[in-house]
Amino acid sequence: MTPLAPSRPGETSLEALRPTSPRAALVRAEARCLAAGERWTEPRRRTFELLVEAGRPVKAYDLVACYGPGRRPTKPPTVYRALDFLIDLGLVHKVETDNAFIACPRPDAARHSANFLICEVCGRADELDLGMEESLEAIAARLAFRLDRVVIEARGVCAACRFKAGRRLVNDQGL
Repeated sequence: MTPLAPSRPGETSLEALRPTSPRAALVRAEARCLAAGERWTEPRRRTFELLVEAGRPVKAYDLVACYGPGRRPTKPPTVYRALDFLIDLGLVHKVETDNAFIACPRPDAARHSANFLICEVCGRADELDLGMEESLEAIAARLAFRLDRVVIEARGVCAACRFKAGRRLVNDQGL
């Protein structure tokens, strides 16, 4: 098992946002890249592929380490450039509190702010659409504030971890 093995998905309505397969996610990402007039290079593809396979936030140096046996080794600047590109294209989000990166489960959607529920036990991060972007943009405009990005990251324990048999969590009522 690689360090980037996916976390076990819990039973949530957020599962509908996850791509049906890593291959489908790669195809959609490549199409988005080409539609933007950009090149889908091997470092960009491999970085995105690793993030999709992980299914959870991954640190850049873990991506470097997992670039792959049997593949050409890579250096941190290559991965960071690929991450910057993928973020700019809206295919990847940065989880600020962990300084980690996660593939966007909605690569076909318009650019959007990433809002996350992050599990402190398993590391799973579920992206949410809170529907607040337009309101925040309107407030910022009214105050003549240039809004560059919005980050909302709520930390806690996911349902799968809360209700795992035999697990006792501090301050959990079990409701």
